[in-house]
Amino acid sequence: MRYFWRVLSYVFHPLLVPIAGTVSYFLVTPKFNPLAIQSGNILPIFILTVIIPIIFYLILKNLGVVKSVFAPTIKERKYPLYLSMIIST
Repeated sequence: MRYFWRVLSYVFHPLLVPIAGTVSYFLVTPKFNPLAIQSGNILPIFILTVIIPIIFYLILKNLGVVKSVFAPTIKERKYPLYLSMIIST
């Protein structure tokens, strides 16, 4: 059961949900949007939800603010949360 919850948490990770939602939208409505428009929408969403948070994490790790990906303490969780709030506004 523990393995199931772990797989579920990776599948529904906040970095992947916006991309999965966008791709599923375009799969449901393929005839209304050409491929160029679909890729033009998926690429910025991928950059904003995956690439930029990974870069911010690497910067925070190099600065010594975050020690691991899992951020076990509240102090380590604050800065990535603040940065993601700034990105999403």
